[in-house]
Parts: sequence; structure tokens; C-alpha cells
Amino acid sequence: MKQHKQSLIFPLAVLAAMPTMAMDESMDLDLPVVISASRLNQSILHSPSAVTVIDKNMIAASAYTDIADVLRLVPGFQVVRADGRTHSVNSHGGGWEFSNRLQVLINGRTAYLPTLSVVDWDTLGVHINDIERIEVVRGPSASAYGSNSISAAINIITREPGLSEPYRYSVRVGNKGEREYQASWSGQGALMDYRVNLWKRRSNGLDNFHDFKDHDNFSFAGVSQLSDGSKLDIEFNFYNGKTGAAEFREFQPRDRKVNGFSAKIAWQKNYSANSDFGIKAYYSDRDEDDLTFTIPLYEIVGLSPEVFKLVTGSDDVFYRTGYSTHKGRRADLEGQYSWHGDGGFKAVVGLGVRQDFLKSISYFPQKGEVEETSFRSFANIQQPLSETVLLNLGLLYENTGDQGSHWSPRLSLNWEFKPQQSLRIAASQAYRQPSLLEANFDTKTELSNGFLLDQRYISDENLEAEKILNLNLAYQGKSGFWQWELSAYREALDNMIDYASDRSVIDPLRNFATRIGNYDSYDSQGIEGEISYRPQLNKFIRFHFNRGSSHHYSLLRINPSLPRIYKDRAPKWSAGIFVSYPINQWQAGYSIQYMDEVYWDGFGDRVKSYTRMDLSLAKTWDIGDKELEVKFGALSFNSSYQEFNEDLFIEPQYYLGFTLAKR
Repeated sequence: MKQHKQSLIFPLAVLAAMPTMAMDESMDLDLPVVISASRLNQSILHSPSAVTVIDKNMIAASAYTDIADVLRLVPGFQVVRADGRTHSVNSHGGGWEFSNRLQVLINGRTAYLPTLSVVDWDTLGVHINDIERIEVVRGPSASAYGSNSISAAINIITREPGLSEPYRYSVRVGNKGEREYQASWSGQGALMDYRVNLWKRRSNGLDNFHDFKDHDNFSFAGVSQLSDGSKLDIEFNFYNGKTGAAEFREFQPRDRKVNGFSAKIAWQKNYSANSDFGIKAYYSDRDEDDLTFTIPLYEIVGLSPEVFKLVTGSDDVFYRTGYSTHKGRRADLEGQYSWHGDGGFKAVVGLGVRQDFLKSISYFPQKGEVEETSFRSFANIQQPLSETVLLNLGLLYENTGDQGSHWSPRLSLNWEFKPQQSLRIAASQAYRQPSLLEANFDTKTELSNGFLLDQRYISDENLEAEKILNLNLAYQGKSGFWQWELSAYREALDNMIDYASDRSVIDPLRNFATRIGNYDSYDSQGIEGEISYRPQLNKFIRFHFNRGSSHHYSLLRINPSLPRIYKDRAPKWSAGIFVSYPINQWQAGYSIQYMDEVYWDGFGDRVKSYTRMDLSLAKTWDIGDKELEVKFGALSFNSSYQEFNEDLFIEPQYYLGFTLAKR
């Protein structure tokens, strides 16, 4: 508790001292305009949800090299390295190593995978240096984006190709085997503005765990202004590499190979000064392979080869399997029409269709490739009710084959009671459809003669969509160089999909199968916010916090049932402060993050509270028409700590980076 108080007192003391800091007050920054909350261009004062904006200057000032780590700056978020190859990003607690309730978008393209609806932060196809800003909608956003948007929506928006440097070459080296080599080229042509990016990244992962990663990435972004006045955006990326695979006593060691491709093509035309229409098509293809063989089956069951053959009637000695061997594909088509009128009225409507495909020899080998087609229609409206009161309405209808149809509404009222200050009250309901893997689990070891040796995972035939209700009350505004947003929230998640031991399913190994069903419920509530003082883009201090509580009803076992109540799935306190300040010709960035004790599910544990500190120092030299930047970064340099699993320690990391770019 003493450490907890000290960790919070430090940021508050710095904030209290802010007015006396010797800053050059030469820039009065406007409140951000965001698009991710409702698909409408809106001032944050008019947004129907709490939105955190992290811009390129904040990213450059930080020591972070992973996009997921940048989200440590978001109120109410918990970001951890579940291991050296897996980041988990979670909002308001209740998380595990796979973040499957977040909508993650890359310039509007969905980036979560059709397996568990999770995100692989290493293969997004976006380099952190190309990000213009990240808009984080804190709360359900299904009325804008549909399933998987029940916790938050993260929209990563990249820089326009024509605004990028003509070329940029960089190298970064650090401890823990950290290496990255990156090169990008961009240009403006008669037919298209373009950016090409290549990068390779390698790291050894965490100590005492087989979790290295080694990835190669290629991305292309192009924008064309067509002769009829319309605009064409093209993006695609390839990635391949390997990671250390999870090791189990029953499996022979095998590293995981991963490769994939994603693409987006978007066409948009302004039909008048007040209206536009656009069509977007997305496609992604991903292949993960850690297929290996078990150790001899008779060793697993503890029998001699002769007795094993007598009992099973099979000559099988080995069984071919993998922990994460699967192939997934997604195709998505969407049309959207938006317009605005006099007096502040804005509206957007759209239709979309999506197809997901998944094939897995690990999780459901007998089913082959499974497929799901979903349809959605949506509408979001902003309507002033008076000079100071604004109404936001959002509604999305989604139909997903066997899972049926659902409506996701959202309503908010914003009262701008003073210039650049407003109060917001909002309510929303949202659904998350079961992922293809959750709906099709049938993981078992079946010998060549049909003898069932081990039944491990089974999906409930009556699996339903998760449902969340959210209430939010917020105060936000701006005065001089100060900006703030404070909000109170209440979330109730029902029909939560989880794993429970099923005592009615017993196989010859005398194991009980794990069944996937709608077994849990999760409630969270609290207050959170962010306060910043920013006289210049690269000169600021920013404080964020969350004070929350949670109640998790979990069904650990069925047939007979065994429930359990958890009240520590969300940290009671979390807070952070981030300072950026130029010192002589150096740019310094420093952040301190505090996280209270929290219990992680899955392979996670109950981990103690911790404080981590990150530091960056960068200097740029002009060399003719080029710039040379040297950057030193120190991550968690104050100590080692556990943030997900009690056996895995986050150790201090240091790196040195060099970047040469043409202006």
C-alpha cells in the first residue's frame, strides 16, 4: 500500500507544479477531431464515447518500439507481455493472454484474426514510425464496427504516403537479442503517391522461456487522385517469420512458422461539399504452423507398448499435432455514405458483408475448413437539439448465420455548457459473436482405427453471443494549454464465453474434457481520465489514471457445477505520467506507470503491483538535406517485475537506434 501511495503522489505532485514550469507557451493546440467513435468527423467535445488520441509526437517521444506498448498510455488499459512473442491488451480487467474483445483497425481495416478474434501485434503490417495517430475509443463501439468491439476500438491511422520522407533507413540494437533493420521509400507521382516499407525484427524474448521472434515485413501504401475527382487508396503487406513455440512435455519441440498477407482497396468520391460515398474491400490470409509429433503415446499413458496395443487395438506410436497450427482467411466488403447539413447535423449509413474461413489440424482436425458469413448495416447520426446540446444516435444490425441476429444501439447527449467544455451521458449495448475457433472446438487424440484416446476441448452446441451494457458519464474540455477528460463508467458483460471442466466427458486417459460455453459474467465500474498540459507538440506533460472495481462470476466446472467469484480481475488503481521536454538539442521522454495487483486468466497468474519507468533520449543532426537521429531507449529500467505470469519476469531493456532520413 505504501508503494501504491508513493506511485500516485509523484504524478500528482508534478501536475501541481506544472504552472511554474518554464515552458515556451507559444502554441495553443485545438481539441482533437476524431473519426473512430462513430465514423463521423467530430470534435472530442461532440464524441459519443471517451476517446484517447496518441499522436506521432507522443509516440516519437516515448521509448516504446512496440505498438501494443504505446497503449500503456490509455486510461483503464492493461498492457502486458504474456511472453516474449505475445502482447495482451485489455480494458477494465477480465483479461487473459488473448485479447479477444478489442476491435483493432488499420486505417479502418479490421486487423483481428478469425481464430479467437485476437490480434497479433507483430504482424499488423504497420511500422510504428509510419503512424500518424492512434484513436482509442474506450468503451463499446459495436454501433460503428460490429462484433468484437465490446471492450474498445483502436484505430491506427498511418501518415499519408505523400507526406512521408523520400527515404528513411534505420537500425536498432539492444540487449535481449533485440535487432531491427528498416528501410522505406516514398514519392509523389502523376498516377500515385506511394510508400514502400521493409523491416526485419528479431528478439530473444523473456529469460528462461522459449519465446524468441524473428519476423520479416513488407508493406505498400498508395493514394491516387482519379480524373473524376474520386480518391483510390491501396494498401497491402506481406509478413513471414517464426517464433519459439510453447513447449509441452507431450510434444517434440517445434518452432512456430507464421506467414500471411493482407490488403485493402478503398474508393471514395465527394458528390458535393456536404456528401461522399465510399467502398472498401479487405482481404487477409494467415498460416501458422507448429505441427509436430508427440512423444510415444504409450509413454504419455504410462503403459508398455504391448499393453498399449492390446488396450487400443492400434499400432500407432506417435500422433501428429500442434499447439497453434491453423490457416485463416477473411474477405470483407463495405459501402458507406455520409453527409452533413447546416446547423451541425451529420450522418453516416452503410452496409457490409464478411466471410471468415478457418482450418485447423490442432483444434478440429475432423471438420476440415469451417466458414462463417456475416452481414451488417449501420447508421450513426449527430443532431444538435439546441445551441449547446447535441444528440448522438448509433445503431448496427448484424446477422451471423447460426448465431442469429443482434442489434447494437448507442445513445449519448453532449452538453457544451461552456466554450470548449462539455458534459456527456451515454448508454450503449453491444454484442460479440463467438469466433470461428470458439464455435468449432473439437480437440481430441483419435487413433487411426478410430479409438478415442483423449478428448480435450469441446464447443457447446448452444454457444451464444456475448452481451455488454455500458453507461458512461464524462466531463471534458480545454483551457489554455490544459486539456482533460474525466469519466465514470459502469459495464456489465453477460453470456461471457469461457472454459470449464466437464466432468461428464471422461476419456481413456481419465481426463475431464474442457467445454467452451456461455458460463461467466463480468461487471466493472470506476472512474478514469487523462489530464495534459501541452504548450508545444514536443513539450508536454500528461497524466492518466483509473480507479476501478470488478466482479467476475466464473464457472470452473460443470456436471456438477463449481462456480467461483473473483474481485481482483481488474486493478483497483492504475496511473501513469508521461513527460516530453527538449533539453538543449536533445529530446527527452520519461514515463512512469503504476499497476495495482491483478489476476490474469489463461496462462496468467495473480501478479503483485508494480511500477515501471521508461526513458528515451534523442538528438537529430542536419546533414545537408538529410537528418540523422540517434535515439537511446530504456524500458522498465528501474527494476524487473512480473506483469502476467509469476514465473516470467520483465527485465530492463536498453537499445540504441540510428535513423537517416531525407527531408
